[in-house]
Amino acid sequence: DRAYTTFHMDGRTGRITSAGAGKDAADRNLQNIPKKAERGGAPTVRSAFMPDDGDSHLTRLDFSQLELRVLAHLAQDQRMLSIFADPDGDLHQDTATSMRISRDFAKVFNFALIYGGDEYVIANNINSKDIPAVKRYTEQWMRTYPQAAQWITVQKLEGIRNGKVQSLGGRVMLIPFELGQAHAEHCSINFPIQCTAGEIFKTAMRQLAGLQASERLQVHDELLWTGKQQMPTGLDSVSAVHTPVQIEYLTRWG
Repeated sequence: DRAYTTFHMDGRTGRITSAGAGKDAADRNLQNIPKKAERGGAPTVRSAFMPDDGDSHLTRLDFSQLELRVLAHLAQDQRMLSIFADPDGDLHQDTATSMRISRDFAKVFNFALIYGGDEYVIANNINSKDIPAVKRYTEQWMRTYPQAAQWITVQKLEGIRNGKVQSLGGRVMLIPFELGQAHAEHCSINFPIQCTAGEIFKTAMRQLAGLQASERLQVHDELLWTGKQQMPTGLDSVSAVHTPVQIEYLTRWG
């Protein structure tokens, strides 16, 4: 009736990770529980998780599109920054409109590119075999967000040349070459983004330390507490990157 996890911060980027302890069957990687159901209309797996200790609600905090905001800041991409400066701005919809694709496909492109995904990875994620078409869409994305495209290109080259990259907070990360050139290039792009996002999130968690007794779970850019918790002000400005948060009160995690 209860689930547990063990958290670590010993990865290359210092981001919080979740893992099972091994022997305890109740101890699991709880960051890998998917948000969406596999089939439309089905309950999500997360809906199985409920408040405990007699509470009727969970409080959920989610940093809105944190890694994409980090990319916009690091690259100083003017189009991305203007979208994120608008409270109603939607980067995924902007991508969809400019590329004439669905918002779901646009979301795949936006996240695949910050994780260093090439046209083959993107095609696999949108269930397409038309590699030339995906390549054309990728080139169009690069034209739509030129500063972000330039940052990605330069970051890839410098990561390989120097063998290391650095986050906004100054953490130096060595590039792993043992898995091949393509993987090293992906890490050159993603390590600074992921590490900076992790630094922002951990800074915010320090401001939320007073809620620690009720804290239940951390999942990437999301925190869960038992009960209806009041959030302190200023979470959107814990770093140079503007980071608005979304607060929800739920009866189930899903």
